[in-house]
Amino acid sequence: MLESFKSKNNVTRVQFASFLSRTIKLIERDHHVIHFEKTAKELGFNEISKVTTIENSNLHISYTHSKLHIYGRYDGDFLINEEVIIEGTNFFGHPHESRMHLNNQLMSHNEFNVIEKYIPGGHGSVHMSLFLMHSFTGEHFKRLDTGLEYVDRTSYKDDPSLSMYFQTKDTGIIEHTITGNVMTVQNGEVMRTRKTVPYRYYYDYQGVMVTDTVAKNYIGDNRYEVTIGGDVYFEGKRITDRRFYFLPITRPVPFPGYNDSFAGFAYTDDITLQQILAFHQTDGQISSIPKQFMYPNVLVIDGERNIYGTIDLRDATFGKFEEIRD
Repeated sequence: MLESFKSKNNVTRVQFASFLSRTIKLIERDHHVIHFEKTAKELGFNEISKVTTIENSNLHISYTHSKLHIYGRYDGDFLINEEVIIEGTNFFGHPHESRMHLNNQLMSHNEFNVIEKYIPGGHGSVHMSLFLMHSFTGEHFKRLDTGLEYVDRTSYKDDPSLSMYFQTKDTGIIEHTITGNVMTVQNGEVMRTRKTVPYRYYYDYQGVMVTDTVAKNYIGDNRYEVTIGGDVYFEGKRITDRRFYFLPITRPVPFPGYNDSFAGFAYTDDITLQQILAFHQTDGQISSIPKQFMYPNVLVIDGERNIYGTIDLRDATFGKFEEIRD
């Protein structure tokens, strides 16, 4: 063996690759390799276009349009607790972003644990004013990939909110047909006009509702914050490049409601800003909101109909609001 060892000769590419492979195996005996691998479809993307990590990340990323692979080495001295930002298109062809939170706690078989997000779109309720209706009367669900249909549910004639209960890990596209009333007062009498809205959505890998709409719903996205005075911040910086509109969620007439949750739904593409303002009977300025409310919560949107959250005018500093009580 020693006679064949030629220390002064050049090392060939094959010999170096073999040496490197054996060295990596020795290193990895003391450094566990933790993996995360999913297809774009499993993550809720039609196609992946970009994946980034935070600065000074301990993660290594490789991806194609259809697949993502993440790995990191862990030697027992530190915890990996990081976000990965995935960008691409959703199942409807719209731009989509997911901020996936990974750590190496409670891992099994050297796999990363994904921290699930709490997103209101997973359960809860949505106010009917989002669909420019005053009340909810019924709904119907259908899974477009399997054809599975959910039982129709009817409610009171003038229910102001829609209850939502779904398994957020179910990534199939759901077509949700919502039925309700648009109410007007004519000669002192409340008139109801029936309205039906079809709505399509699914949930991505972290349980975030992804809708077939251009407008976005940022409620539940902790990068955004709405102050009690109506200012909107993104990652701690005040947003000044767009105009915001303030919509009274409830009014004394023609029909009051009490629910201020908007779940993960966003405005449908056929609804314009002008129609939204007309429905709420306002020009969208805080100063135009009536001073008397049964429950003075206000929805904050921008000119592109993106939703940022709600504020309670009783806590704001720009005026005193009086509650109407029976």
